[in-house]
Amino acid sequence: MSARSLFLLLRLGADRYAIDAGCVIEVLPVVRLKNIPCAPAGVVGMMSFRGSAIPVVDLGIIAFGAATPPRMMTRIVVVRYEPAAGGEGSGMLGLIVPEVMETAHFDTGRFEPVGIRNERAQYLGEVLTTGDGVLQQLLLPALLNEELRSALFRTVLAA
Repeated sequence: MSARSLFLLLRLGADRYAIDAGCVIEVLPVVRLKNIPCAPAGVVGMMSFRGSAIPVVDLGIIAFGAATPPRMMTRIVVVRYEPAAGGEGSGMLGLIVPEVMETAHFDTGRFEPVGIRNERAQYLGEVLTTGDGVLQQLLLPALLNEELRSALFRTVLAA
């Protein structure tokens, strides 16, 4: 028996994606970010969130290699990031997205494999065909490559 889960729907480019809403802490308007000099590609800065400094990455850069243009609909989605099994580094993470659309419940058993393995975009999950077109899951545990995880969530040891 399949379960129904709540998803946060967002738009990247012309396509729709879904993030498991259980990982989402809050959706915020874009705020001024503190720059991080020499940060890896995708890292656009750091923000203060509930008294903590959290890193922010741009999904446009991660997915397409181009920064998300600043628009009225651009948002920062604050998520709990837990890496895929065996990966190290976890914590809160801000994701800049061009447009957050809505939340919706879907039967998780209706999502189907894409049929294409993309080693460079392992964060792309299964798809669901809806009345509004194809919707693809974004798998947050696979979103950050090892370089980004290490740069953002590495524990710094005192000498």
